[in-house]
Amino acid sequence: MTDVILRISGMDCGACAVRIVCALRGLPGVHAVFVSDTAGCA
Repeated sequence: MTDVILRISGMDCGACAVRIVCALRGLPGVHAVFVSDTAGCA
């Protein structure tokens, strides 16, 4: 399994984080998603 860290600019609230989690979970091959709106990464 490979870990990937994505830097996401403009993500500054919990609602943004939820939208990103939903989008990433819908991708094939994604098994787990962790998002930090304070760090701006997923």
